[in-house]
Amino acid sequence: MASLERLLNRQRNATKRYLEDFRREHPHLNVIVIEDALASNAPHIQELQKHDLRYILGAQPKDHKYLYQLVDEAVEAGDINELHVSDPDETGVPHCFRFLNTIPLNKSSEDSLQVNFLEYWQTDDAGNIQRRFAWVTDINLTRKNVSDIMRAGRARWRIENETFNTLKNQGYNRGHNYGLGKKHLWEDIRTFFNCYVAASMATILHCIVNGIPKQKVEIQWE
Repeated sequence: MASLERLLNRQRNATKRYLEDFRREHPHLNVIVIEDALASNAPHIQELQKHDLRYILGAQPKDHKYLYQLVDEAVEAGDINELHVSDPDETGVPHCFRFLNTIPLNKSSEDSLQVNFLEYWQTDDAGNIQRRFAWVTDINLTRKNVSDIMRAGRARWRIENETFNTLKNQGYNRGHNYGLGKKHLWEDIRTFFNCYVAASMATILHCIVNGIPKQKVEIQWE
């Protein structure tokens, strides 16, 4: 557990550095950041807001019990918006949405951070739920745009998983890298990124595939 927490902290710190660099390089670019459920936490969302970035972030019940409690209360009170539409390209596949604007992400940030909540599911002919997804976003949700928001949120999963599937199973023979220890390649690669500025993307890829030569790669101390 401690190891996982350290890994998450490193990811959060790396994300902060990236967002700062990204916004400095692209100060006027309109962007919607799409991420999985690990990103739907108050510090990260506030970091996105700091850099004027829109977001669509996965939100799972186990991570957002207070948020889902408020959603359930809104359902019982009849204060939530629901939409059921048929798929224009796939007969017999209904798309079901429920959404709520301006709701606290969690109890600890109830007074400082409001999000918009979107839940989506598909059912079979008997009404059984086949797939279910949920997101939080700062985009105002309406009956006209929830389908587009849903497709954007699901596109992240599709791009990520189809990319990994291609690398692993379509002839590229790229398996998962478990080398997170100090004696493995990944530790050297992480040190490389922390300490050096590479001259080109080709140099980075060369080091990832072949390791880091001591003399042959031209690098400069940052």
